[in-house]
Parts: sequence; C-alpha cells; structure tokens
Amino acid sequence: MLIYDKENTQERNIFPFVKNFIESKKLSYKVIKYGTYKEDEYKQLLAKSKCMLFLSKSETQGLAYNFAMASNVPILAWDCKGIIDIHSYFQIDRDIPITSTPYFSSECGMRFTYSNFKEKFEEFWDNLSNFNPRKYVMENLSPQKSAELYIQYYLQTFQE
Repeated sequence: MLIYDKENTQERNIFPFVKNFIESKKLSYKVIKYGTYKEDEYKQLLAKSKCMLFLSKSETQGLAYNFAMASNVPILAWDCKGIIDIHSYFQIDRDIPITSTPYFSSECGMRFTYSNFKEKFEEFWDNLSNFNPRKYVMENLSPQKSAELYIQYYLQTFQE
C-alpha cells in the first residue's frame, strides 16, 4: 500500500491515525510526501502498490491521484468535505462543496472521513479487486475527452 501524504496532513492528526490503524492490521506500506519525490520514484512505488491511501485536504489539479488511477491503482481518499483555512488549519463553516478527489467515481475507489475511516478501509480492502480506476480515466480523462470538454466549454462561453 502506498500512502500519499499531501500538504503535511500530520498537522491534522489524520496521518498518525491511519498509519496506526494500518500497522495494527499488519499491512506493509510506503509513504510518499507531496513535493519531496521524483516522478520515477512515484511510478515505481505505484507499480508495486495494491492501492493508495490519499491524504489531502483539497485538490487543485489532481495529478498525483489521477496518475495513480491511470496506473490502475485503487484509491481510498480522505474527504474533508469542506474548505480548510490553510493558515490556521481550522474548518471553515461554509456550504461550499469541496473534495480532495474532484475527478473520481466508485470505479476508482472510495472516499472516507475521519469519523468513518475504519469502516471504509475494511470495505475498500475487501473490494480491492472490484475497482478499475484506469477504465474511469480512459472514459473520462483521456486527452481526447479532455479536448472535447475544453472545446464544449469554449464554445458555450463564446456563443452566449
């Protein structure tokens, strides 16, 4: 299992919490931290991983988890379900939908919150063979599909 730790999630106590749980299950894992690795290292770790635990407060482009999905690595993603103030690390109480995995479906894996991690992990682990994230990427995020969406949005914007 690969644990992808983005934005120093250790400050919100999610990293030690999930790490301790995984260790209690006697599962092997590797940790990779955002911004501290080379692309080749990441590719090698993905090739050896059954799945990835994605710990991120929010996502902008989703390159790391999209690359994992394109490599057909199922993802269990932490979903804060809200905006976190990056300066104070407090949850902002607003009704703004946000996720760490904006391009995602049940084919790709599962999402969890802090409160339901153990249950979601068990369900995810029991169903690893049922996920097919590469299929989702090919159908929804391929260069051709992305170009089609770009053209569609471009035409909508300038035809108004």
